[in-house]
Amino acid sequence: MPELADSTVHLVVTSPPYPMIKMWDALFARMDPKIAHLWRELKADKREETVMQIYEAMHESLAKVWHEAYRALIDGGIACINIGDATRTINGKFRLFANHSKIIEHCERIGFTTLPYVLWKKPTTKPKYKGKGAFLGSGFLPPNAYVTLDCEFILIFRKGKLRQFAPHDQRRYESAFTKKQRDEWFSQIWTLAGTRQTESYKQNRN
Repeated sequence: MPELADSTVHLVVTSPPYPMIKMWDALFARMDPKIAHLWRELKADKREETVMQIYEAMHESLAKVWHEAYRALIDGGIACINIGDATRTINGKFRLFANHSKIIEHCERIGFTTLPYVLWKKPTTKPKYKGKGAFLGSGFLPPNAYVTLDCEFILIFRKGKLRQFAPHDQRRYESAFTKKQRDEWFSQIWTLAGTRQTESYKQNRN
């Protein structure tokens, strides 16, 4: 983001491609030739180590954005990152890829302070069993059932110290919340319907 000068942005709100969600594989591969090479290696060797190298490389690619966000934010500025974890079967093994925790790791390494996050409960993400209602992963067999992911994270980070204002500075009060707004917006769980998007939709919007 070279067009943005250092320490000039007050708020960053963004939602990146989610690592290890299949629809974003090709985009990550185009962003980083190393990721494309690792996918080819995985097809050939089927090694567990290669799966994790792909996962790490995807987050290293996203970390470049978090570095730039940190550079552009003012001291006391806030970054909000909407991210979902991923579940996927690779090499015949079903697993969770905890994207939210990887982003927290990278952002804290950069220098961000992690603040309490929002859990965004998205009704539209619930899978269906034969078109009827939600199911527990592999249906109704307890040994193989798994919890359905129906929440995403809105991670919240601060750069530096709290913003400071002089006593009676009008800017402190211009964006004050009502009690109703405070109670609703600062609850940790948000229930909002999401909008279905595809990679081509995102490209057309740019």
